[in-house]
Amino acid sequence: MDTSVPRVSVALPVYRTKEKYLRDCLDGLLAQTETNFEIVILDDCPEDTSAEKVIREYMEKDPRIIYQRNSSNLGISETRNRLIDMCRAEYIAVHDHDDISLPNRLEKEADYLDAHPDTAAVGSWMKSIGGCPRLEKFPDDDSSILRECFYRCPVGHTTAMLRKSMLKKHGIRYEEEFFPCEDFALFIKIALCENVHNIPETLVLYRDHDDNTSSTHMRELHLETDRLRAYLAQKRPDVAADAYAFGVKQWKITIFGIPVLKVRQYVSRTVGLLFGFLPVFRCQKSLKKGDKKYSRQFRL
Repeated sequence: MDTSVPRVSVALPVYRTKEKYLRDCLDGLLAQTETNFEIVILDDCPEDTSAEKVIREYMEKDPRIIYQRNSSNLGISETRNRLIDMCRAEYIAVHDHDDISLPNRLEKEADYLDAHPDTAAVGSWMKSIGGCPRLEKFPDDDSSILRECFYRCPVGHTTAMLRKSMLKKHGIRYEEEFFPCEDFALFIKIALCENVHNIPETLVLYRDHDDNTSSTHMRELHLETDRLRAYLAQKRPDVAADAYAFGVKQWKITIFGIPVLKVRQYVSRTVGLLFGFLPVFRCQKSLKKGDKKYSRQFRL
């Protein structure tokens, strides 16, 4: 075994990262129970050197940190693709610059990939910090993960560990045209080709703040999500039928333990059922055929 090649590479893009967030991120990574890893950092903000000063401070303490800077702003998708190319390990842990990995994250995810060589990506649950606290759970089996795609991205991107050889095998990359859903598109492509799994345990703390991409690009997020759903329905009509039949997401409103209202979200509609069976409202959503955003082809 070549001990010069790390077991895990952490792919960490930075862009105008607040110093506190970056320090929390790096402290969490350097506290991992898995020690055979490298942290590969690519800075996509050439005009701002504040992040570099913090990173070089950490580099003096730990030789596992590698830092490079883009000569010009390339955008998040191309930066992530460059990071994948820079990573030496077979297992690539995706990481956002403002999130925190809990101490056993890298070890648990790498152990899972070791034990399941047919799995291309593994993620976990994640808990939000900095805003309204919430626990984000994700399904753990392939069929549920594909069905989840009709509701949202089935893997918490910042929790994911990818098998590099399988990405190369299928030519899967991040694509800027799907921004801000480039991660969603990536996991759909992976799930259509290989196995994907989520560990039912919180391994990452996700920072929720007003500068999140999901907060600042909400309209684009919904448009691209609908386009990806349409593509998946075309590729896997059986999964689409399952999602339509059983609903992708359900909520119950109870009073004194009695279910009064059940809300069931389908691919393109939401239905409210009084006492679980009497329809009281329906919201329908459809794609506009003339919208150029939906006329572009999603390729695999």
